[in-house]
Order: sequence, then structure tokens, then C-alpha cells
Amino acid sequence: MLMCPKLFLLPKRSLVFCLIFAMGLTVVSLFTLPACKQGNMSVDAKPDTTSHNFVFQIDTLGDGESSILSDVFILNENDIWAVGQIYLKDASGNFTSPYNVARWDGTKWNLQRLALPQYNFDCTIAFYSSALATAVYGFSPATVILTDGISVLKLNGEQISHYPCIPLPMLGDGRIVKLWGTSENSFYAVGSKGIIFHYNGSSWQKLASGTIVDIQDIWGAVDSKTGQPTILAVASYRAAVPQAKQLFGIQNNTVSILPDTGLPFDLSGIWFTAGERYFVVGDGVYYSDVLGNPWQSDSSHPLLYKDGIRGLAQNDIFITGSFGLVSHYNGTTWKHYTGSELPRFYGRYKAASYKRNSLVAVGWLDEKAIILRGLRR
Repeated sequence: MLMCPKLFLLPKRSLVFCLIFAMGLTVVSLFTLPACKQGNMSVDAKPDTTSHNFVFQIDTLGDGESSILSDVFILNENDIWAVGQIYLKDASGNFTSPYNVARWDGTKWNLQRLALPQYNFDCTIAFYSSALATAVYGFSPATVILTDGISVLKLNGEQISHYPCIPLPMLGDGRIVKLWGTSENSFYAVGSKGIIFHYNGSSWQKLASGTIVDIQDIWGAVDSKTGQPTILAVASYRAAVPQAKQLFGIQNNTVSILPDTGLPFDLSGIWFTAGERYFVVGDGVYYSDVLGNPWQSDSSHPLLYKDGIRGLAQNDIFITGSFGLVSHYNGTTWKHYTGSELPRFYGRYKAASYKRNSLVAVGWLDEKAIILRGLRR
């Protein structure tokens, strides 16, 4: 049974600052325009913008019983994977065993029950279960990985294979909540109790995070100027007590704790383009142009909790969250669709994936799973 997905729904209140953003900047000499004052988005020397014009479609899945989708990944607009726990009723009105995968084929969502191995302490398989799937990530149509928080599967079309067991004594009480990587042979699994694991193509390596705070999200990108990869993760107990937060950098499988001055305790997501601007969301929207400097608050956003953030570039970013929050940044302005083009509702978009001109956000609406699809016109 899914445990209380609605616990952290209520929005947070924070100090409100004015958002000032300069438009139409043209650089004609070696001089640069100074950044805006603290509390506002700093002036960017890139005037390029992207369109806010999206057509949205909302689908709901499940017949109740706290159906929910936890994560989503777009391979292309006709191949989208969402994972979670979806309950349907049979002809007698009884709930069947849950489905844990919903796959979009360009026309409809197809539900699947994938059996994931549940391991004993010695990594022998105890049994298989179509348990709640917590995270999904794709590298190609032939390679999709997903997890139920303990084991990891690889899907290649109709073929299913299992990655090696993550030994439970190492995992402790932690559960994997996010996946990110560069290939099926090099990716990271992060989650509660501060767990960070790296798969190197043959085995798992546990990375010492130095904390037991729950890791909520991970993202990585290559710095276009230096060619070096930057991998960051953010940890928080969110609204739970005791409050704690942590920002990590991962390099050569060594984890370092980064300064988090300016960030609140309640954090959920991270996204960035390396060497440019870094964003963290949760109880607000925060950004930094230089890792190590204090984080700045962008208070132009609705006072709703922000769960997820994903983007394609500094002028093409989406944020999703509670009560149906959906916001897009086009390089100059944020557009907030909720309450105008999109409805408010009792629920939230827990996670999002964004590729080319397609956005997909997933979560829950009352007792059903919800999926938002957006396509740029």
C-alpha cells in the first residue's frame, strides 16, 4: 500500500521580492552589465527566448486506491515511460494487483506489471513483486532502466534483464528514488538515507555521501567551456522533522558537500547547464551562477510547492509541483499556466521530463494517477 503520498502537499510561504529582468541586451564591447540585486534573476547576456505556447492534454489512470505516478522519462513523443503504482478494479469491483508502468505509444497509455526481484540479505532472490516503481531513466528506445527502490531492471523492447543486486546490508533502510547517468553501463542511483550508488558496467559501487539525509534528486551535465562533467544531487527531509538539507557534487565517484547558503530546508529538485546557471526547487525557486556562492531566491513564482525541474537550456525550463503547478521559463520571463490554461487541483505533479518540444509531468490527483502532456505549438 502506498504510504501517504499527500503528506507534503501544502504550499510554503516565503519572503517576496520583486523580479527584475532586463530584456534585449546587446553586448557591443568588452564591458558587461552588472547583475541585478540579490533576490532577483541576474541579467543574462543572452536575449534569445523560446515560446511559451504549449497545447496541453491531461490523462488520469487508475480507479482509486491511492494510484500514483512517481517518475517519467521521454524517449520521444511517441515513446514515454511513467512509473508508479496504478490500481484498477475488476468486473466484480475489486482492486487487482497494481500495475507499475504506463507506456505511451503515441496514441494511448499501455499499463504493464513488471515483476521486480525482492532480494534476501545474501542477494538471493526471495520472490518477485509488481511493487511500486519509484524511478525511470532512458538512454535509447532499446535501453530503459527502472527501479522499485531496491532492484534495477533494464528493458530492451520485450526483453527484461536484471542489474546485479544492490546488497541490502549496504542499502540499509534506504530506497532508490532517482536515476541518472550517461549510459546503461554508467549511471547513478540515489535515494533515502543518503544512499548513492554508481553502476560501472559490471557492479555497483557505494559512494560515501557523508549524510543520512534523504537525497531527492540528481542531475548531471557537461560544461561546454571546459568539457568536464558536473554531477549534483540535493538532499532534504522536506517538511519532516528534524529539518536538514545537503547539496552534493560527484566527481570521479567521490562525493563532496557543497555550500548551501541561501537554500531552505525543504528541497525537492535540481537542474542546471554546467558553467552557466544552477537551479534548486522545493520551498521556492533558487539559483546560482557560481557554485559555492550564496543561492538567490526568485520570488516571482506562485506560493505553491515546487517538486520538479527539468530543462533543455537556460531559456527553456519547466517547473512542476503541488495543486497542478506548471511554469515555463523562456529566457526572459516565467509563464505560470496553473489557474489559467491549466486547472488547479488537489494533488501534485511530482516529476517531469522535457525533451525537444514535449513536456510530460506525472503525479496524483485525488486517488488517481495523473499525466500532463504538453506540446509546443
